[in-house]
Amino acid sequence: MWKNYLRTAFRSFNKQRGYAAINVLGLTVGLTACILLFLYVREELRVDQHHVHAEQLYRVNLVAAMGGTDIYTANTSVPLGPTFIEEFPEVLNAVRFREANSLLVQHDDQMFYEDRWVWTDPSVFEVFTFPLLQGDAATALAEPNTVVISESTARKYFGDADPMGKVLVFDTNAEYRVTGVMQDAPATARLGFNFLASFVTLDRSRSTLWIQNSIQTYLLLDDDADPVALEAKLPALVRKYVAPQVEQAMGQSFDDALAAGLRFDFALEALPNIYLHSTASDQIGNTSDIAYIYTLTAVALFILLIACINFMNLATARSAGRAREVGVRKVLGSLRRQLITQFLSEAVLMAGVAFVLAIGLAWALTGPFSSIAGRDIVLFSAENAGFLLSMTGVALAAGLLAGLYPSLVLSAFQPVAVLKGAFSNGARRPWLRNALVVTQFAISIALLVGTGVVYQQLDFMQQKRLGFSGDQVLVLPIETREAQQRFDAFRQELLALPGVDQVAGTSATPGRFNNTSAFRPTNASSDQVYALEVTRVSYDFVSTLGIEMASGRDFSRDFGTDEEEAFLLNEAAATAMGLDVTTAPGTSFMEVGSSADDHDYGTIVGIVEDFHFESLHHSIRPMVLQLR
Repeated sequence: MWKNYLRTAFRSFNKQRGYAAINVLGLTVGLTACILLFLYVREELRVDQHHVHAEQLYRVNLVAAMGGTDIYTANTSVPLGPTFIEEFPEVLNAVRFREANSLLVQHDDQMFYEDRWVWTDPSVFEVFTFPLLQGDAATALAEPNTVVISESTARKYFGDADPMGKVLVFDTNAEYRVTGVMQDAPATARLGFNFLASFVTLDRSRSTLWIQNSIQTYLLLDDDADPVALEAKLPALVRKYVAPQVEQAMGQSFDDALAAGLRFDFALEALPNIYLHSTASDQIGNTSDIAYIYTLTAVALFILLIACINFMNLATARSAGRAREVGVRKVLGSLRRQLITQFLSEAVLMAGVAFVLAIGLAWALTGPFSSIAGRDIVLFSAENAGFLLSMTGVALAAGLLAGLYPSLVLSAFQPVAVLKGAFSNGARRPWLRNALVVTQFAISIALLVGTGVVYQQLDFMQQKRLGFSGDQVLVLPIETREAQQRFDAFRQELLALPGVDQVAGTSATPGRFNNTSAFRPTNASSDQVYALEVTRVSYDFVSTLGIEMASGRDFSRDFGTDEEEAFLLNEAAATAMGLDVTTAPGTSFMEVGSSADDHDYGTIVGIVEDFHFESLHHSIRPMVLQLR
């Protein structure tokens, strides 16, 4: 029976080649889009899932407020991790990360700036899945100035030689001994590091300050631990450890500080949720948004739906050509269910051909698509066997969906009316065909409008005035202490080059990380404390980036006190502090430290116009520029 169905289907395709080609082409395009988009979505959903203990891992985030500024950051304090292990039995282990950006790493004549370097605890190999190819996980990071490198990094610096025991020079003066080699992180790793250095190397590793937040802490919880119950215990921990230091720094009781608007809490965030759901700032590793997953999934399904509707419309449009075939078959004894099976088998066969072509087309497009998506998209792999099987099911379902309505319409023809020439070409149900056409066009228009909106948003991000001019401005990383100390000499050499008009230095170029400190106006009450991001710059920074002054003046070499006492605020900071932009210059500030005695910070000499010193998804942040 099925053999006859297939033979009849092939004869029908051969007779109506144009019709078959259009349907196959439409389904092929729809299935190709589905395969590529679903591959990307699958990769996004797999981020951080390769860690064995992924479901037990939580990052501790800081939820705070100071001076009207809300803070939600992934940065926490050094003593937090060890204290959690001591205080809470459900916390089995903890790992701290301190990230470094653009470090100069050298071995013999090999010298590179590296971004994927972190200092971390020896427990990192117990908590996270970073398989070691060489070295002992228990002792690899136990001593200062030791580092575990990735397999690709080992080849990069040492070639085929054994890297164990070799020395890497960090920042031209610090030597790190290689004590291990780990597997390269998979493409789905958000925390994909090339260097894991021993945390005990850092001076800050011995810090006891809870109000200095510059590292990230991950907890490994017991299988039976309830993260919600653990979070409920954290306010008591804040009272025990944080409150005394806040009182010492602010000169008032913790309760009074809370009443004045201070907030200091901790929140747990599950590792599998961080990549697509986290909104915390200062994160290590890239993040995305679950909204993109929903959007791309909807786009893929809509494209496939358009192809299916196109199949239905073409099938019903040519119903007159097959009406006599149906009439003859029924006269000869064919049952309606047999006709339905015949037409469905044709649709499924066509979908099968389209799926084979779509697989080939998707495979050919994985390279360009990977470049656009920023991910290494692979179609044929052992991990994708289940995915390809599920896509086969999607193709068959699409064929059934596309062929269901035409098969029901065609099989319902009455043989007597058809053979007498009274066939009405489906006029009894024009509303359904019209609805399909309208739906098809509505989805197409929606996708076109969405594409236009995305294009305009991208154009907006590229053309928006950020408060500084990046045109004709190059950024050169100078990360070593020696180079920073000799910056003035380097600047003079650059200025001597043809075409170089201005040169300035900064601790954080626009879009990169800034440090945050607490300030209050001199002689103000202790509750007037504000969190401001601090960026240290050289002379000419404001003019080099084309930043406009709102009031006051820029840093000037004509004022000998500028290097020690002067700083600039942006308008957002002045507004947050309740300062009038025109009269703010001349106001003195204290930096709130970890002791009861705050120290003089300096005097505002000017207010610069607001500019985005973070990526575009952040709002303009209150910040201060100070001469370095």
